[in-house]
Amino acid sequence: MSLYSHVQNRDDLIAAIVQELLERSRLLDVTATDFGSWQELISASLFAYRDLASAYPDSFELLALAPYGIAPVVEHLEGMAAALHRTGLPTERAYEVLGALDAYATGFLMVWARTQSLQPKVVSEESSPLTNLRTLAAFEHSLQVFITGFEHEFGETSPPEP
Repeated sequence: MSLYSHVQNRDDLIAAIVQELLERSRLLDVTATDFGSWQELISASLFAYRDLASAYPDSFELLALAPYGIAPVVEHLEGMAAALHRTGLPTERAYEVLGALDAYATGFLMVWARTQSLQPKVVSEESSPLTNLRTLAAFEHSLQVFITGFEHEFGETSPPEP
C-alpha cells in the first residue's frame, strides 16, 4: 500500500513524525505542568528536549528543523510561551526567552545528535579540550549561563510580574 494513501504529501508526513516525536518526549508534559519559576520551566523543557535528542538522534533533526508554522510545532511553542507567561514572565519576555533558548538548544543538540554516529568508538586518553565543547555536560552548563544572563537582563533572579 502506498504511503500517500495515509498522508497527503511530504509536509504531512513530516508533521506526523514531528507530532510522534513530541508525544514520545516529555515536552508536552512540561508545558502542561505549573512550575514555580520560569527558570525551572526552561530547565525542565530543555532537559526534555535534550533527552529527545539522545533517545532519537537520527530523527531529532526532523523536529529541530521543522518550520514553526506546522501544527505540532506551533502548538508546542505557543504552549511553551503560555507556560512561561504563567510563571510570571510578561508575554514579550516569554517569547524573547523562548526564541533565544530554542535557537541555542536546537543548534547545539542538532550538532550533538549528528556527531553521535561520527564519534570514534575508542576515545584517546589525551582528548582535546575541544571534545568537551560538544558534550551534554557542556549543554547543561551553557543552559545555566543563558538563564543567569536573562536573570541579569531582567535585573532580578525572580521572574518579573506580568
